[in-house]
Amino acid sequence: MAIIKLTPELFRELDILARREGGKPLKVVDWRKMEGAFAQQSVWAAPLYVDINKPHLTEKGVIEIANQIDTDKFYSTKRPELDWRAIPKEQIYRFLVLHEIGHIKCGINLVDLFKFFPLLGYEFIQTEEGLWIEWPPREVRLRAIRKRNMAIMASELLADRYAWTHLFPDKDLPIRKGTKTLRKRIEAFIRRHSRFFPSEPRKPDPLPIDPTKFVPREHVEQGIPWAV
Repeated sequence: MAIIKLTPELFRELDILARREGGKPLKVVDWRKMEGAFAQQSVWAAPLYVDINKPHLTEKGVIEIANQIDTDKFYSTKRPELDWRAIPKEQIYRFLVLHEIGHIKCGINLVDLFKFFPLLGYEFIQTEEGLWIEWPPREVRLRAIRKRNMAIMASELLADRYAWTHLFPDKDLPIRKGTKTLRKRIEAFIRRHSRFFPSEPRKPDPLPIDPTKFVPREHVEQGIPWAV
């Protein structure tokens, strides 16, 4: 098992990148708490110190990154298009942060995902007795699951493309073998649901790159959990 660890110097470089391009700060998380993910956008807004020298907190989405990565697991990840084995080990952390920025700029946003692609196809119905869940027939639920999964794969494909083209602008995409049919299905899905996927990358408002501004509360109160 080969392990790479996030260093303070690399964290600072990637935190600046995340703030400038993604409009979100980078939050380092112990790899054991990432549930198998290498990096991800937080589903919920995270508490941030607006200024670490002042007691005021705000809430904002963050990009979470594991403090260490098992490169064997990384390279064995099956993607809908990109062959991650082509990414040099020393570029994995940069790729992952760019990938999350790609989600922000090019993929379906989380609000639309939950609103228009519900997990099981159910609906909330307001009645005189209160709020009830209306469950559709089984085939409708299965169709909703497939549609949601396709929306997620579309975002993953676009985020991978964004990360690769920004990290290696002079290199062709390394396509994973056996993905041609799936890629065509995903691209057709993106065309059918183009209102969820911008024709040009979004331009999120950047955050200040001052390391004392908009800092995750855990970083301030508990310290950054560097891998040892």
